[in-house]
Amino acid sequence: MQLLRRNNLNKCLFMVITAVLFFLTACSHNEKYSSFYSFPQSVWYKDTIARFEVHISDTLSYHDVFIDIRNTNDYPYKNLWLFVSFETPSGQFRKDTLECLMADDFGKWYGKGISLYELSVPYEQKIRFPHSGVYTYSIQQGMRNDLLEGINDVGIRLMSNEN
Repeated sequence: MQLLRRNNLNKCLFMVITAVLFFLTACSHNEKYSSFYSFPQSVWYKDTIARFEVHISDTLSYHDVFIDIRNTNDYPYKNLWLFVSFETPSGQFRKDTLECLMADDFGKWYGKGISLYELSVPYEQKIRFPHSGVYTYSIQQGMRNDLLEGINDVGIRLMSNEN
């Protein structure tokens, strides 16, 4: 009887591990690049620029670009303004201003988490990179504060868009 319980427990454990591994690989197979810039003591100074160098070799596929933000409960606002710069390998440059809604009117965070929330904000959808090489994304906070408390990390994530 005890051997039968152990075999059932082993089968159950095997199925759970297999399901978790399948879920993890299924969720990340479209991810082509992901990186975060961390702010010491969760403080983002106005002059601090997070830079991400993305090496692109695939010029045929479409991609979605997301800006990922991790904040704590110390973040005092319901939105976050960002200045996002984009530079191509040939030196072409573009700068965008992006408003990220972080919380609803009642203060409930949109991101997932408990004390550290992660929010994924679409930046560009279904784009193709025309040339292979290094593309640089730079992100600077655009709030009125010289130091912005409660932002732990900011990141860039590229996903392949096969649709």
